[in-house]
Amino acid sequence: SRIPHEVPGVDLVVFGHSHREVIDTVINGVRLMQPRNYAATVGVATLNLVRAKGKWVVESSTGASVRVAGHAESAAVLGVTDGMHRAALAYVAESLGVSPTVWRSDLARAADMPVTDLVGEVMRRESGAQLAASPAFSLDAKLDSGRVTVSAIAKLYPFENTLRAVRISGAQLRAYLEHSAKYWKTWTPGDTASLVNPTVPGFNFDMLVGAEYVIDLSRAVGQRITALSFDGKPVVDTDSFTIALSNYRQTGGGGYTMLANAPLVFESKGDIREMLIDAVRKAGTLDPAAWSHVNWRIVPAAAADAAQASLLRGARVGSATGAAPSAADRVITVTQQP
Repeated sequence: SRIPHEVPGVDLVVFGHSHREVIDTVINGVRLMQPRNYAATVGVATLNLVRAKGKWVVESSTGASVRVAGHAESAAVLGVTDGMHRAALAYVAESLGVSPTVWRSDLARAADMPVTDLVGEVMRRESGAQLAASPAFSLDAKLDSGRVTVSAIAKLYPFENTLRAVRISGAQLRAYLEHSAKYWKTWTPGDTASLVNPTVPGFNFDMLVGAEYVIDLSRAVGQRITALSFDGKPVVDTDSFTIALSNYRQTGGGGYTMLANAPLVFESKGDIREMLIDAVRKAGTLDPAAWSHVNWRIVPAAAADAAQASLLRGARVGSATGAAPSAADRVITVTQQP
């Protein structure tokens, strides 16, 4: 919103990233447009020009949204892109290694699961940081037993984020985890409503590797992180840690303002997804035991159950078929730490 106020001569700003369609927003005479995410719509801006003092100027503008669904594909465009499309399909089908078991993510925000530990551990090891934090971007992403393909890793980590590490204090670490815990509403005994806070996107709920902590959902926001420790010792405000993050998170994306001015100690040239691909290829056989360490949990136990139920309920509502997971799929065994 600063461009319309601070940059003269701009008539139209087309932007992206926030996943919200913007069509009719005009600021200081400048139209702002953002089509819907995943190419669901195309934004069409019409600029009405008039001749004034020997120059063409924009007198007014209008915006419209066109849904992509239902429109015939262009044969010319398909012809030009066919080779690249086939090459992309071949790349994502490439086998990187094998897994002896299924790596699930359907409950990854309610319980510490190997699939999120894999991402965090790759980030931590690549950066040399003591800690790492990353979200579960999609609860539908999983690694099936058998071949692990590039497409499976791409669904697990869908963005081209680069890797950075910063130095933070114990106080900043606690504030980081408290902010993350806002993803959940406060649990009260007997409450059957979903515990997921609808105002917090799932990609803003980060999970930490490298330190142990408990999220007590019976407590108010800002007071939920208990038993926070590193290397067996309670974390105090004056402690110092290095933590690996995506470039999006390191710059405060998602409201993580406690990271402001944290000294940068590492920055990668490549992106995190490529690091994951390389890690799987190097491992060959992807054994969860080589990556997973249960270091966080939700309490009380009834709140943890309610959190898992909330995620499963959301999956049923959001699925194409509406089918609930089977009883076997709903069972999760997690070795909790005190």
